[in-house]
Parts: sequence; structure tokens; C-alpha cells
Amino acid sequence: MTLRQQFSLLTGLLVVILLAGSLVLTISNGRDYFQQQLNARAYDAATSLALSMSQMQEQDTVQLSRLIDVLFDRGFFSAIEFHPVKGDVLHRRSREALTSQPAPSWFMGAVTFDMTAAEADVTRGWQRLGTVIVTSHTDFAYRDLWAMVRSELIWFAWVLVVSLALLHLLLNWLFRPVLLVEKQALAICEREWQVQEDIPRPRELRRMVLAMNKMVLKLQSIFSEQSAMTEQLREESFHDSLTGVLNRRGFDERIAHILQREEDHSGLLILLQLEGLAEVNRDDG
Repeated sequence: MTLRQQFSLLTGLLVVILLAGSLVLTISNGRDYFQQQLNARAYDAATSLALSMSQMQEQDTVQLSRLIDVLFDRGFFSAIEFHPVKGDVLHRRSREALTSQPAPSWFMGAVTFDMTAAEADVTRGWQRLGTVIVTSHTDFAYRDLWAMVRSELIWFAWVLVVSLALLHLLLNWLFRPVLLVEKQALAICEREWQVQEDIPRPRELRRMVLAMNKMVLKLQSIFSEQSAMTEQLREESFHDSLTGVLNRRGFDERIAHILQREEDHSGLLILLQLEGLAEVNRDDG
């Protein structure tokens, strides 16, 4: 795995961890908030309905049913019941408050609301006529909570895409000196001395580039000295130190080089050697 892939994986993992933590907090806080609001709405509705029933002159079943229907038709409540002291119980119940599914089934199975039925007594003077029980519907809470979670998922998805794109551009900019250092190392193998003039600003990369430039200049100096020394030794090996002309070794190499050519040669070569000349040259110059 390349360093670029490791950085991308680490960034993606970090965003996923932040998303998971944010979703847990959002769902937990949202569930508590909606639960409190739904229970408060049920209590207000039960109190209002009980007050309306208390103001009726007579306990008419038809009028009581109309009051319950008016409140139930708003769709915010899953159950409204009236338990009179005498008579049959009046109730309205609904499993679904919305026409479409408020949230995915797996989300509704994972998030549960603890709904409390609100109760209010219906009285007329000092006489108790019955009890109203109202329970809020959770479909609206699931719809709003799922909208919050979905928006957060979309936001973090965009954050992940933008983060990876910016990370890719940043790594390209940071790795550019590293690629140039690699080219420097390959050029040294070919005895080419490249020095980076564009020094990066980050401290670690700056120190690496400066150290590589210093090594290139040092190697260039060493190879130049060795080349000059080799050339000097070659001059001393193939030239006479006194006259500067070719000595016998240099002459033999020159002749051998000429004879190895494929061109035609013609002429006469005479070698004369004076007896004792080498000793005289060595001793007396």
C-alpha cells in the first residue's frame, strides 16, 4: 500500500468515525427532544379536549364523538379515548398518521420512542364525568428525525469527497520534492549532477532537499577530483616527463590503435634504440 493510499484510508476512516459519533448524538438528542414534544402535545390535547367536554351542558355521545373526531382528524395522535364513569368507551385509533412511509423500516426498528399516554379528567362542577386519554403519533417524529439523519449523511458524504480531493492535491504538492529527489538519485547513477533550485517550504522536506543537494555537490567534487587525478596519471604513464612527448608505452598504444583500423596502411617504421640511453636519461636527465 502506497503512502498516498494510507493517507486516503486514514482520512476516510476519520470522517466515518466522526460521522458515526455525530449520528449517535443526533439520533439520541433528536429522539429525546421529539419524545418530550410529543408527550407535551398529547398532554395539551387531553387538557383541551377535557375542558371542551366539561363545558357541554349534557353528556351527548354524538357531540362527544364529534369533539374527538375534530381532534383526531388532525393526524397528530395515534389514539384518543374517553372513559366515562357511566356508559361505553369512545375511542379513535390509527396505526399510520401519514400516507407514505415516514422513514425506512430498519431505522424505525432501531430508533424507538417511549410514548406516555396523557390523561385528563372531565368534570362538571364537583362531579367527575370521565377521563380522556390521548397518545401522540410517532410518524411525524420519525419523518423529521430521518430527514435530519439523511441530511447529515449527505453532508458528511460531501465532506469525505471534498477532503479526499483536497488531500490528493496536497499530497501531489508535498510529494513533488520527493519525486525530484528520486530523479536526482537516478541521475547520480548516470553521473549527472542535478541540483534542485526550488526549495520547498515545509521544514522536513526542505531539510531533505538541502541534504540531497549537498550530497550531489559533494559527489560531483569527488568525481571531478578523481577524474583529474586519473587524467594526470594517464599523462604521466604515456608521456615523457622531460620532453612531454609520447614515451615507448604511449607510442606502442598509438601504433596499435592505428593498426587496428580497417583502413589500408602503407609505409615503413624503423625503431632505433641507443644502448644505455634510458640509464643516462634516468640518472642525468
